[in-house]
Amino acid sequence: PVTGKIYVPNTEARNTVRFEHPLGVRGHVVDNRLSIVDPLLGNSLTILDLNAHINRASDPAGNAAERVVSISQPGMMTWSDDGSYAFMTAIGSRRVFRLDATCQASSCLFGASRATPDAVDVGNGPTGVALHDALHRLYVLNRIDNTIVTVDTTNLQKLSERKLLD
Repeated sequence: PVTGKIYVPNTEARNTVRFEHPLGVRGHVVDNRLSIVDPLLGNSLTILDLNAHINRASDPAGNAAERVVSISQPGMMTWSDDGSYAFMTAIGSRRVFRLDATCQASSCLFGASRATPDAVDVGNGPTGVALHDALHRLYVLNRIDNTIVTVDTTNLQKLSERKLLD
């Protein structure tokens, strides 16, 4: 972005937490984060929990609303020409999220409401992303589906999907 800050989507495994259970994986085993480095402030680091909205004590069977808007495996980012927003892939969530560069908190990073984030479902395995800002088009590579998806960035709608040749 134009601020000179460096944004790094990442995961942090909580290897100190035991999660094996006869009924399957349980517990808080990984954090999906966005680390922001500010070179102008001595490389100060701000770490945002991309899933701060989750009530970690809740029963997964009853928190579908939390899970639907959660981010799993944040990946590649691309910035708008003016640096006011970015798009970030989330491989495990099947979505691309729009990030507001003026916000530095988990509560407003994805738009006005964390319950309804600025995001679009693009298919399985979004890993690559390219923005043509002047045309209001975002191009997303889905590695699992083996497709390229075109998104209208004005209203965050999926316009087309093209299968790649093997």
